[in-house]
Amino acid sequence: MLPVLADFPKDRATEVLATAARTLLPNPGIAPMAALTDVDYEIVERVLAEARARLKLGKDGSAKSISRLAEFLAYELSNTLIPNDESEEIRARIGSKGFLPTSLYRMEFTPKFDAGVDFYQVSRNHIRNAVLHADMTEHLMSEIVAGDDTPFGSLFFFTPPIKKGPAYSILIKADRIGARLLIDEAYRVYHDEIRLVDAGSPLEILRRFLDKFGLDIELNGERSRLIIRKVIYATAGQVITLVHGDGSRIAHKCENDGPVEVVLAYSVSDGLYAEQLMRHGVEAKIPQASRSSTLFRAVPGSLIRGHRSGL
Repeated sequence: MLPVLADFPKDRATEVLATAARTLLPNPGIAPMAALTDVDYEIVERVLAEARARLKLGKDGSAKSISRLAEFLAYELSNTLIPNDESEEIRARIGSKGFLPTSLYRMEFTPKFDAGVDFYQVSRNHIRNAVLHADMTEHLMSEIVAGDDTPFGSLFFFTPPIKKGPAYSILIKADRIGARLLIDEAYRVYHDEIRLVDAGSPLEILRRFLDKFGLDIELNGERSRLIIRKVIYATAGQVITLVHGDGSRIAHKCENDGPVEVVLAYSVSDGLYAEQLMRHGVEAKIPQASRSSTLFRAVPGSLIRGHRSGL
């Protein structure tokens, strides 16, 4: 344990370490950075300074130094979070806010991913490596506060070393529930298809990917290619309808007066994505259920999560 945290209770030390680790991730300004309750940022700065001193990094801000710092904080966190009921509760709370170092999330693959693995043409091992060593990570947050068992979205972007063949990167979308990452989509993004040089975040890369390979979606009559953190103030009994690119519908009936948020929604054209793969010598098997995602968040007790294949 770092000296600055020696006298802290375990839950407070964990929150400070998690916040310090979170500051090492890019914050592209798409959404306000989440905060853990009553975390003293002066203590966070002291933790980072002590960690740098321990690793003899000085003020080196290189990617290699940041990576070493992140690994050190993850190690400190893992030692603090010795498995027990209290630690699991702490892990879930900080995980839902996106503060947990990636190596401390439990990575799982959803039935949606399993059904489309031959379509994505990205293996589970490649995805695990991409998430753990991502070039860019973005944990999407919500305007509506809810419990740790409700999903948020996370995006990961990684460029693997390519010995021969056309260069590509991997864009991964996961649902984040507490300390779990539920991987349900992973796409190859070929560098000669989409401009990546000035893309500052995984969300911006997703926007560009959808500009070329996406389908329009419709929310209450308004059409767009991507919906992020769209809040609608609804009345009890009102039905909010989202239509995906293939015409399938997701309907959310509001149980109470209050806000309903579409945290993330989009549709990917199976045909356009498969054509990209074939242009680069990769054959894809188009699944029966196409590649669309929706995360709804509503007032407490009224949450619906769905995909194109239905709720």
